[in-house]
Amino acid sequence: MRTRIARALLSWCLVGATLAVASSAHASHSAGATYTGRVGGGGKVTLEISGGGNSLKFIATNVDGDTCTFTKTVIRDVDIVNHRFSTSSASGTFPSPGQASGTLRFSTPGIPGLTPSCDTGTHSWSATKIVPRSLIVKKAGTGKGTVSSTPSGIRCGSDCREIYNKGTRVTLKASPASNSKFSGWGGACSGQRKRCTVRLNRDKTVKAKFTAVRRLTVAVQGTGGGTVTSTPSGIACGSDCGQRYKKGTIVNLTASPADGSVFTGWSGACSGTGNCSVTMDRDRNVVATFEPPSEPSPSPSPSPSASPSPSPTPTPSPSPTPTPSPSPTGSLQGTWTGSTEQGDPVMITVDSQNRITYYKFGWDSGSCQSTIEVSNPNGLTQIDPNGFFDHSGSSPGFYSWTFSGVFSPSTMSGFIDIAGQSNCPGDVLVSWGGFKD
Repeated sequence: MRTRIARALLSWCLVGATLAVASSAHASHSAGATYTGRVGGGGKVTLEISGGGNSLKFIATNVDGDTCTFTKTVIRDVDIVNHRFSTSSASGTFPSPGQASGTLRFSTPGIPGLTPSCDTGTHSWSATKIVPRSLIVKKAGTGKGTVSSTPSGIRCGSDCREIYNKGTRVTLKASPASNSKFSGWGGACSGQRKRCTVRLNRDKTVKAKFTAVRRLTVAVQGTGGGTVTSTPSGIACGSDCGQRYKKGTIVNLTASPADGSVFTGWSGACSGTGNCSVTMDRDRNVVATFEPPSEPSPSPSPSPSASPSPSPTPTPSPSPTPTPSPSPTGSLQGTWTGSTEQGDPVMITVDSQNRITYYKFGWDSGSCQSTIEVSNPNGLTQIDPNGFFDHSGSSPGFYSWTFSGVFSPSTMSGFIDIAGQSNCPGDVLVSWGGFKD
């Protein structure tokens, strides 16, 4: 409304010293051409030419912005021979192909309390012909993700084509979705960094490849010590107990007990004491248990020989009913507290049925800062008999997160996987651990 009132009261004039130009510049202002440029002292100028080259729309905006925007369409008095325009309201010239220039003067008193007064001085202006170039983004691969651009225009996803001025440098950013990773660029970009920059000196096409992945989480438990490694590489647990693999990858795990310990078996996605081979068709969890070696039983001392005496025939008694063995985790009910590898707090509450009813975790790593708190008295997720849990969710500012881990009777550990946090591009994988209060 303010702009409409201001424009109704504003007047403007353009005063220019026109220059004679050789006729070879005629092609530079053919019908359909658009020129954009700057006004000296601040502001923008746009020229749109149509009608066989003799209809000119001239738009000038001074440094104050929209309140000082002036538009004039000139239909006559355009000098086609000398390629210049000069009327009572507009003046300028085309000194070389693809270039336009002149002088202008804004004239408006402003409206007290409503609009500022525009600069009434005389300003030069210059503009360059726009040559459009298209940028097309195509996505490939088994995974999912989006590609965005700076300057804005590409949001692929939904908008995968944009027109930019010739010579524009456009930076593309790839953002993989949860359970996907960015595998690299093709076309006018190359490499596996999540950002690439392309200069549009011509029409260009860029391909972004996303690959579906699944997460393997390994935990080590027991009173002994040892490590677990993987083929293909990625797991070295001990220190690195989580890794993403391409969907369908077969991962072989090897358990190596420390001195003074023995490997007693796998649980989770593997069992027994032999080789562990996991097909990553979905997220998988594996536990390796290491214990001290068993003490050998002493041999009984021989007793003196004696004449055997006949033994009475024993009366058979009924076999006792076996008592079921408790699950490896037992009852985990209570509150568990710990921290992430960066020292940020983690809290988990477990009910009498080994269901997680509440958890809270945070992380702080540079610009990647946030806290997630989730609760439900009826249970968020069930801890399985091997101590594993895996719970996923999403919230504003995130595409998704997955909170997973493993419990023993007194300790807990696991990983937090955050995908697509708005202030932290890409995935964040944070390990955590703690104890029962």
